[in-house]
Amino acid sequence: MKTRYKVFLALTIIAVPLFIAGLIGTFYFTPLEVKQIGFNQKIFYFHVPMAITSGVAFLVTLIGSLAYIVTRDEKYDKWAASAAEIGLVFSAMLLLMGILWGRAAWGVWWTWDPRLTSYLVVVLLYMGYFVLRSSVESTTQRARYSAALGTVSYMAVIFTMISTRILRSTHPVIFSLHNSGVEPEMLYTFLLALFGTFALFGAILVIRVSIENIREEIEDLKDMIG
Repeated sequence: MKTRYKVFLALTIIAVPLFIAGLIGTFYFTPLEVKQIGFNQKIFYFHVPMAITSGVAFLVTLIGSLAYIVTRDEKYDKWAASAAEIGLVFSAMLLLMGILWGRAAWGVWWTWDPRLTSYLVVVLLYMGYFVLRSSVESTTQRARYSAALGTVSYMAVIFTMISTRILRSTHPVIFSLHNSGVEPEMLYTFLLALFGTFALFGAILVIRVSIENIREEIEDLKDMIG
């Protein structure tokens, strides 16, 4: 527990200054797009990090699910469920920012673009993941069913990542770090926001798993007393 607290503290100490630096860079140092999107273009600096980090969160769910299938150790189910929960929150924020950006770029609040539609499917799948968990009382069955759904659902995440390249999509492709057209202040701000989001995810994940362990210990104590 002490080790996890130290990890949580370290990740928080990393995340906070990176986030602040990313916000300062976004609003004060990056150029303003004036032709079409305007100020809403600045959503990009946190929209893309949220997208990448939510994908990483669901990847942790996949790894935890596969680890549970192989080992039947419930600690992996806790990591998988905790990561999916955080990934779902990040995904909701991502969709909200995407809607705001789309309104400025395309003039509509929502369009059934392949990237947007496939990511909506991802959100619905992981919402279903928690509906499934809440509907199964047996701990073993809940972990087993969740592991199966957590594994299958990641296929939708993979499809979302490649959708703009294999389908006709109006959603922009994330710029390459080797693209010489990206100005340094834009790249550095983006990286600050990205690593800040990574650190934030790690901190929340560690503390969320710790909370699950404490909850389990409390339930065991109740059973012993009762």
